[in-house]
Amino acid sequence: GCSSEDKNQMRISKWKCKIRACVSEKHLHHCGECPEFPCRLRSSLDSRYLKTYSIDLAQNIRLLCALGPDEWLEEQKKDHTCRVCGDLINPYSRECYGCGEKSPPD
Repeated sequence: GCSSEDKNQMRISKWKCKIRACVSEKHLHHCGECPEFPCRLRSSLDSRYLKTYSIDLAQNIRLLCALGPDEWLEEQKKDHTCRVCGDLINPYSRECYGCGEKSPPD
């Protein structure tokens, strides 16, 4: 993801990401730790993900803060596990990596 320092990661756009830089400059783990969250810097990304993928990033961050990382991750696994074969579901296409079953957006 964006927070990875792996220089060999295929996704190179993260090195120019203003949100990533902001989190790093403030020594945070994620935006939800910032007293200014949600902020104008995130609004375009949040809107695009909601419109394009039906993914509410801001709500996801609120849940992360409320549940803590371990419980949040378990909830994400439940929400993104195929009911047909048990493999993971691609959060963008909502298609199962294993069997190809399409899941409706949450």
